[in-house]
Amino acid sequence: MITNHSRLSAISTCLLLAFTGHAGAQTTSGVHLELNKAEQIDGACRMYLVIENRTSSTFRNLQLDLVGFDPDGIIAQRILLETAPLPAHKTRLKVFDMGSECQAVGRILINEVLLCETGDDKTPDCGGMLSASSRTAIELVP
Repeated sequence: MITNHSRLSAISTCLLLAFTGHAGAQTTSGVHLELNKAEQIDGACRMYLVIENRTSSTFRNLQLDLVGFDPDGIIAQRILLETAPLPAHKTRLKVFDMGSECQAVGRILINEVLLCETGDDKTPDCGGMLSASSRTAIELVP
């Protein structure tokens, strides 16, 4: 006889496995970009971007087209950011400035991967392997 308690326990176990499996899949491959910190420096907003290469490829070139939006969703700035060299299975920090006050930046869009070359002459789908998150009030959108 199946009791409500055993049914609930089985459902809880299935949900736990589903969520941990999904989270594990997100964290084991691709290139993850995390906007870790934003601070006001001399009329610009200094951004600290943690780049985690979760692949077995070393990137010789990885150029991103970033678009900054103000809090109302209006495009404020566009910059080209070179993030390479990026060794396989390594984490790097890239620091760059947006030409405005931090309060004037609502989100940053990773608009496009402009250049993507690996050391092993593969042509990866760099746009498809990017994921993004933010620890700041500024949203980072892949």
